[in-house]
Amino acid sequence: MTFICYICASTVDSIDLESIDRETGLCPVCHANTRCRALAYLAGLALFGTRDSVASWPVRRDIVAYGISDWPPFATYLSPKISYTNTQFDHSLFSSHPILDITKPRADWANTADLVICSEVLEHVEPPVERAFFGLATLIKSGGHLVFSVPYGFDETVEHFPELFDWKLERHEGQRVLMNVTRDGTEQRFDNLRFHGGGTDVLEMRVFGLKSIERHLSNAGFAPPVVMDYDVPERGIRFAKPWSLPMLAKKL
Repeated sequence: MTFICYICASTVDSIDLESIDRETGLCPVCHANTRCRALAYLAGLALFGTRDSVASWPVRRDIVAYGISDWPPFATYLSPKISYTNTQFDHSLFSSHPILDITKPRADWANTADLVICSEVLEHVEPPVERAFFGLATLIKSGGHLVFSVPYGFDETVEHFPELFDWKLERHEGQRVLMNVTRDGTEQRFDNLRFHGGGTDVLEMRVFGLKSIERHLSNAGFAPPVVMDYDVPERGIRFAKPWSLPMLAKKL
């Protein structure tokens, strides 16, 4: 099946749509996967109420958007249309981008964003993760939107290291382990760690539950999120599984 990539508007006919899922189906031109196309699609709905590709968006320099450790090519395609700034937490990876710790957002950026894109980030934030949801809300204007994704199941969040306090990664017998000292002085060791792409130490801190996400968003001042539980095959967007879907939340 042929589709038009939502991000670069290229015609793609070399991919079997039935075979793609959240992290696959790379566009041969812009290299966006399904998740990135879906995030941009939700951004278009939020900002312009449009299902047309990014290339068809109007030029609106008055619209301010921030990416939280975003997929770098977003800047290539979004910046000509809106005032988009990608930020990073790890300056060693992206030295040209502004540094932003979402748990401690910049005071001069408070209430300035019409849109924030935060995808595959919050599962790596040190606990308590509530700080990150409040940080996102701090950046966004009332009526602005958060386009958001994390890996999640349908129950409550599972924290891998709930007592994380004074910690470091070490190597033992060729494997990385996490050594932690809790607030009360208890020493802990964790093996079988999970790391995601984006650097050597992007450690998975938790697996979210949808119920927990909804509660965190509500507590931070967002309306209930709209989960993208549908496909848009003509734009190369298809999800084979009903979990870990992108979502859109409006700040109240």
